[in-house]
Amino acid sequence: MFRKVYLMRSIFLLAGFGAFVAATSLSVQAQAQDYDMDCKVILCLAGGFPATCGDAKSYMFNRLKKGKSPFGICSYDDGGAYEAVKADARFLHGRESYLCGPGKQLFYERDSDSHRNEVFCYSSSRRIRQGDEYVTIYEGKGSATFVNFMTQVTVEPGSAEAFTSPRYYVNTGNGTVIER
Repeated sequence: MFRKVYLMRSIFLLAGFGAFVAATSLSVQAQAQDYDMDCKVILCLAGGFPATCGDAKSYMFNRLKKGKSPFGICSYDDGGAYEAVKADARFLHGRESYLCGPGKQLFYERDSDSHRNEVFCYSSSRRIRQGDEYVTIYEGKGSATFVNFMTQVTVEPGSAEAFTSPRYYVNTGNGTVIER
């Protein structure tokens, strides 16, 4: 029972120092096979889903597509639940469903009549006068990235060993995961 807690703490401390993916990506798969898939999702999510975590990533996407949280209960060997994890996980809607790259701003406008969105990223804008009106010119326009789910995991919240993963934005339709 304590082996799992010790293992999870060790892995997440390594992740905090940026060594998780490089140092343990091969061992995560072997270690996680001893646990249920929900535990593996927690470990892999914190590490940004290294290549050895494809099955956990697929499992998480299947749960999300069904409207469930990214993972269920991570169980100890004795059947008890590992509860020293906090997951901020939610589906995104409207403006929050689009991301722009660094240095870009999001333009999002929803037409209330047609229910269509105009969405793009831009680097700068300026207002110019055209006749009797002012119009905004957007420069450096590009596409925004659609995401529909956000999650962030904290293991051992409130303790000295606490580790909070980066925030991950997910497009459950095409499998895109963006770390921020």
